[in-house]
Amino acid sequence: MGRGLMRAAACCLRGGGCQPVSVGLVKENPARGFYERFGGRITGEKPHETGGFTLPAIGCRWDDIKALIAPLSRSFNSQRTKPMPIFA
Repeated sequence: MGRGLMRAAACCLRGGGCQPVSVGLVKENPARGFYERFGGRITGEKPHETGGFTLPAIGCRWDDIKALIAPLSRSFNSQRTKPMPIFA
């Protein structure tokens, strides 16, 4: 689901003319590797305040959104071996 959601968001952003694209996440977030596997470049670190806590956060950036969409599309399509279920 993560790849499909990220691909859909990237395609939507590309359609809206957004370039470059960045996401912020808590530095110790295990999902960091997900973003880096798909070409995200760590751009820096700064504190992020939420719920009364301050956490170390990082930025992850893609200068060319097509460079994000291409590997997500290959990965997403290779993982779909059967139709996705539709819930009513």
